[in-house]
Amino acid sequence: QEVFVHNGHGGPKMWRLAGVVEVIDAIGWKTDVFEVATGASAQGNEAGIVAALAKAEANGGGVVLLRRGTYTMKGMITIPPRTTLRGEDTALVSLHWPDIAEPEGPLIRANDCAIQDLAIYCQNHAKVIESGSRSTRFRLNRVRIRADAFARHTGPGLTHAGRTAPEKFVRSHAVRILGKNF
Repeated sequence: QEVFVHNGHGGPKMWRLAGVVEVIDAIGWKTDVFEVATGASAQGNEAGIVAALAKAEANGGGVVLLRRGTYTMKGMITIPPRTTLRGEDTALVSLHWPDIAEPEGPLIRANDCAIQDLAIYCQNHAKVIESGSRSTRFRLNRVRIRADAFARHTGPGLTHAGRTAPEKFVRSHAVRILGKNF
């Protein structure tokens, strides 16, 4: 059998996977829902997302549900194993990281978990989502990422909006998936 991977449009721009591809049975993750509080006082509350992720971790997994809105983020988040970070819809839920002068690591660490039905917006971030080499199951469904590590810079060493691009651009990735079964 042959397996083809493509960007949703098919055609000649797809990748052909060579070698052995093993289809594994799905693992039943817990379906308990941990909803992030919304409303005037809670909307955009990063602490609410972190608290819901902690509850899911203590539960051994579950679904952290984000309702419609823009959630302003400042730090990196880690999605616990067997947990799904899910928005209501890609067009309705977005996580927004403001420009950070010196970003450190990935914005989202995601091992043995899932992310679905949301959008991620960030600039000046070289790494957005990353799973580690020990990850054995990772799912990414209906996620829009708008990321530009060097937004509006026209070249190495040039300055725009008070920020100078490095002389040598570093390796960056929107999504870096290691491990297996993704």
